Amino acid sequence: MRASARAESISSTAYEEGLPPGVFFGWEVHLDANLLLKRYLLASGSSAWSTGAGGGAAASASVHLRMPAAVSESGRMTWVDFELGVGNALHYDTWKPESGKSTEMLEDETPIFAGAHFASGSMRPTAHEAVWSGWVFGVTWMPTYMAFFDGATFAAGGQLNPAGVRLTLDTGSVHRSGLELRPLIRFFFTWLPDVSRAPTALTAGVGCVFY
Repeated sequence: MRASARAESISSTAYEEGLPPGVFFGWEVHLDANLLLKRYLLASGSSAWSTGAGGGAAASASVHLRMPAAVSESGRMTWVDFELGVGNALHYDTWKPESGKSTEMLEDETPIFAGAHFASGSMRPTAHEAVWSGWVFGVTWMPTYMAFFDGATFAAGGQLNPAGVRLTLDTGSVHRSGLELRPLIRFFFTWLPDVSRAPTALTAGVGCVFY
């Protein structure tokens, strides 16, 4: 009886209280596949493409500022948060000119994340608390320092790409108190455009995120 009464109490207050606003720490780990594209202009006036493909892994840490949640007439609970974070990714790629011998190289990316997330879902009561479950869509500006380690293909060192963009889609649950981290599944896509010596980099993958 006590457990039932507690669950009913949680259910009655879940939509009234929602997820509390505030500052929360989060982190992410993922695996991904990437594609590199670079167009070179030749002395003859024509152009040639070099391409590369590979895969790797990444991790990041971030701070989230969650705004107060809103509840619709249908019972959907939505909230917005703003993210600021930093990460690192390492990829093993095979680089191949349009005509020529392919070569292997390591690509290291160090991004800074500054973006926003929009969440839509519902609160569900459990025996001890209320938990939000749903989907979270994110759009993030991602300036990234790219470094390549292969002297035969790129000069040593790297450069900053200021124009990166990341799209994310998370699904899972968030603790109502914000004090317990729960894993969400993240699907993501990133785009780093062709800047100076660096190629266009397209990356997609799946991972686990906590916030």
